[in-house]
Amino acid sequence: MKLRRINFFLFIFIFYKKPLLLLAADEKGGMPQLDPSSFSSQVFWLVVVFTILFVLINSFFMPRIIKVHAERSKIINENINIAEKNNKVVEDLNSRIEENISRAKIEAEKIFKVSYEKNMNFFNGEIKAQMKIFEEREKKILAEIADKKDEVEKNLEDYCIALSDNIFKNILKKDEKISKENFKKLKGDFHAN
Repeated sequence: MKLRRINFFLFIFIFYKKPLLLLAADEKGGMPQLDPSSFSSQVFWLVVVFTILFVLINSFFMPRIIKVHAERSKIINENINIAEKNNKVVEDLNSRIEENISRAKIEAEKIFKVSYEKNMNFFNGEIKAQMKIFEEREKKILAEIADKKDEVEKNLEDYCIALSDNIFKNILKKDEKISKENFKKLKGDFHAN
């Protein structure tokens, strides 16, 4: 409403003061576009051009701009919604992955513990079996040593006689053999000293 009043007062002012402006322009002889006689045609074409521009902008360009803006807003909102859904899916996947990793770690620790205990039991069983084998061998070897010791003790005189015969043969270069009776005599004399 105020705009109409202002336009009305301007219109009255221009046409009311028109003769004064024409006289001033004639006296000055200034620029033709500032000549008051051409003001009415300039104002007319100004109003016509601005009206056409206003109508074009309001009826043709603005609806398209508003439509593009609405479509962009819609696309942006849809993309934001999709991004939020994707973020939720990613967060769910991350939480599932973390749960699976923690479960896998626990299962791996259990498997490792069971395997370790199984291997330790197997290792201990093998050690016991080897110890038993070694103990049996040790007993067998000790029995053989005891048998050999008994045999050596029984045949000590025969070994000594054979040894003395070899010494006698190699040192004195004689091929004489000592008898058991002579060896016992020598042995008795040896123990006496």
